[in-house]
Amino acid sequence: MLSETLSQFCQKKVSPTFAHLGAISGRQEVPLMLFSPGKYPNGFLGPARVSWATDGRLSLWVHPAMERELLAEMPKFPQISVVSPPQIKQMEKGTAQFGENEKPIKLVNLRNRLCRFHLIGPKAIAFLRKVIRLVGDDELDQQTGDFEPFREMHRWWRDLPANVLPGNLQDGQIAVLLVEDPRLFRAVPTPPPQQQQYNDQHRLVHPTPDDHSRRLPAPASLFSDWQFFHQNLLPKRLTHSEFETLCAGKLARPRRTDFKIPISIVFRRISIPSPSIKNFALNCVDLICPSGVGYDFWLALQFGGFRAIGIHDKRALDFEAGIGTFPDDCADCCAGKLATQMEAKSLMEKFERKPCNRRVPYGEELNVAHPFTFEWDKLLSEWSSNGQHRRQQKGSTDEEANKAPFFILRDRQALKRLDLWLRRSRSTAQPMLEECFGTTARDSVLVPVFLRMKRRGVPKRLALISLPTDHDLQLLNGSAAAEHGGGGGGDRMVMNSTVIIREKARKSRRQTMDDTSTSAEDDDNDKEKEEDRKAASSSSARHIPEFISLSHHEEQQRGVAHFFPSVEECEQLLSLEAIFPDGADDKDRRRKARNVRKRVKKRAKMISNRKEAAAPQGEGEEASGGGGGPSMEVQMEIGDESERQQATEEATRKLIGRVVRGDYAFTSAQGMALGFVPLGALEAVLRTGGIVLVRNTSSKYYHPAQLHIHSVEQNI
Repeated sequence: MLSETLSQFCQKKVSPTFAHLGAISGRQEVPLMLFSPGKYPNGFLGPARVSWATDGRLSLWVHPAMERELLAEMPKFPQISVVSPPQIKQMEKGTAQFGENEKPIKLVNLRNRLCRFHLIGPKAIAFLRKVIRLVGDDELDQQTGDFEPFREMHRWWRDLPANVLPGNLQDGQIAVLLVEDPRLFRAVPTPPPQQQQYNDQHRLVHPTPDDHSRRLPAPASLFSDWQFFHQNLLPKRLTHSEFETLCAGKLARPRRTDFKIPISIVFRRISIPSPSIKNFALNCVDLICPSGVGYDFWLALQFGGFRAIGIHDKRALDFEAGIGTFPDDCADCCAGKLATQMEAKSLMEKFERKPCNRRVPYGEELNVAHPFTFEWDKLLSEWSSNGQHRRQQKGSTDEEANKAPFFILRDRQALKRLDLWLRRSRSTAQPMLEECFGTTARDSVLVPVFLRMKRRGVPKRLALISLPTDHDLQLLNGSAAAEHGGGGGGDRMVMNSTVIIREKARKSRRQTMDDTSTSAEDDDNDKEKEEDRKAASSSSARHIPEFISLSHHEEQQRGVAHFFPSVEECEQLLSLEAIFPDGADDKDRRRKARNVRKRVKKRAKMISNRKEAAAPQGEGEEASGGGGGPSMEVQMEIGDESERQQATEEATRKLIGRVVRGDYAFTSAQGMALGFVPLGALEAVLRTGGIVLVRNTSSKYYHPAQLHIHSVEQNI
């Protein structure tokens, strides 16, 4: 009943469901994709991992960013009751209990009740053996509770090869163990490499089927009983002061205490099975323990040789395996949209903090309309006319198309057919998509793609995916006419057998303003030249020794003979600069004053142009603003107003998609990227043979890349 109820959150076309046989057996943790019931293919909530216990309990792991959306869907099911963390605290104090007549299915929110450590690397199991110490079989008989299932699991763990790779085990396999207090054992640090001697036992082994052919026993249900641990086992834990008192005056620490800890170990192998994409598999082990001992295991793992990494390193490892990061790389869920808005806001604030002469000229020279946002709605509206690029007429609006919800294609069978169609040029994709989503839904589909750079270039987040022109394809194919420069434009070059495709910059704002104010500046230059001549003549006159200018008095007393002015009449207040003039300082002052006048005129001209351009579009911009928040789009001063309205035509090459995750891949020694492309643009990509051009938002150079259809996977 529980599996049937919760399976409404899943789709068999996308991922396994809660009724998966491996998950129901309790031996495997299965990844899921959760959707709002009845809203598929829209309403994506996020990825999750699920495992069952032998007593019928279910453990569901979700990302904190999607917790609120998932809990908001639970009131739609009358048979499910949600137990919040405050209610759990009341139950631990004994002030509240589960009622007998309540709803049959109870969803307990165990946030901050469990700790999950993600151990990455091929030696994860070998290093984990240094940290944990299993409880002996003789002690299991003395414990009160159902500890018998731990015997077979401990025997299986001891028989497992010490240096086995986590990837050699079944993905999602679960092992539940009962271990001692990790403070009793401190792992000895590994000696330096130069002190180690070569030994076959230190090498990583690939086990044969005989090494662990025995089936993994069913895990004990004690770990899923969180109430039993917090009520019966956690009170036996020694405090820090009690533990120090116990170890004081002893050469060796005690081997055991009354406190036993149930832990769960999940073996994982993260990879993308795709015939056209070959990435390495990420071997990792997840250690799950109760929250009361999380700090103790953290110190034990540090002493055991593990090293903590940050979120950026975790994203880099997932990217090497070809997996996106939730929620940053998920464009159609609420958590992903919120993360994108916060990222755009921070990028915009960082951009505005820079001085004007230190900002990247996105609009003037790089022709990037949206450097901080993806704008999937506008991109889909441009490619929504049966795969043909549609350019809207000047003055027309398409608000309904921009506001229409979009979704990412996650149907595994549909993605396989698209990949086969793109690689073999078969025409079976369009009828198949019409059967799956209908004719109207195809205009709202984003297809996940994988880009592998063919030559140079390292794509970054928010990079542009564009279509190459016919001449670009000739250059990339190495035709003789293109190599000799025949028919080439000014934005393409061939240097040392490497094709350089460059974006042609628009006419800069300064040149436009200089052209509009040419006549006014010519008049100013004539006046300034005349002033310079007068200043030069007066300065030369002042440098003549023993010279006193009497021009004013001579004009008044012209015709009067033997006139000599008095000293009081010629007396003036002079500064030191006037007494000791410097020709260089005068030139600097005149140059600065001239530049100030130019800036004032340019500023006034720019403000008037903006007011004239914004006057006829005031109502349209308010209607399409949406949300009332500040716009993250950089306003570009361009000559043609119609060019600003198109999201796919702001550059010389048509925009077909954006990159959500990209970097240099060390496993393949080349640039790689994950992105999304509208379904209507794939027909144009098919004509180019899967070759696209990638350009970062802060660069003017295009780099060729091979496009592959990619399956959407997010790691949590």
